[in-house]
Amino acid sequence: MAEDRQNLKRNWIPLAVSTTLFLAWLSWLGYQAYYHAYPVVVSRSQSAVAAYAVVAELSFQEDGRPQREAMITEVFGQHPDRESLRGQKLVVKNLPETQFPPRHTPHEQNKYLLFLERVGDEFRVVTPPRSPGYEIMSKRPLIYPWTNEVRKQLEQQLADS
Repeated sequence: MAEDRQNLKRNWIPLAVSTTLFLAWLSWLGYQAYYHAYPVVVSRSQSAVAAYAVVAELSFQEDGRPQREAMITEVFGQHPDRESLRGQKLVVKNLPETQFPPRHTPHEQNKYLLFLERVGDEFRVVTPPRSPGYEIMSKRPLIYPWTNEVRKQLEQQLADS
């Protein structure tokens, strides 16, 4: 019994180190789960039905919804009037009705990826179409904050199509 107490006194340092490392690992996992639980995923079906994939600078209303005007900074794809859109200020009819990805606050940045279609003389953000086995939770069109991750996803989708 006395020998066990002696071993316990000698082995407290490895126990303390392993406990500290375990708690540090759990803290790291908690951080990752909290800040990376909702990655932005660009809808392939939405990009497939869109005539234009554009990056636009948006301004916001006081209630956090985007205003109808969008300044186009980049245009992707092979559309014939692609170059004429760059630098244009477009009025996008349904832009205030769009939704953001989960856990994204609109004022974090002002550049967004928009999937547009032209209806007559107006532009609209397209809604992701219905897919078998996947019911869209909302009929509101999605817009995506323009980040490096979103850029990579868009470039991959354009390369695949």
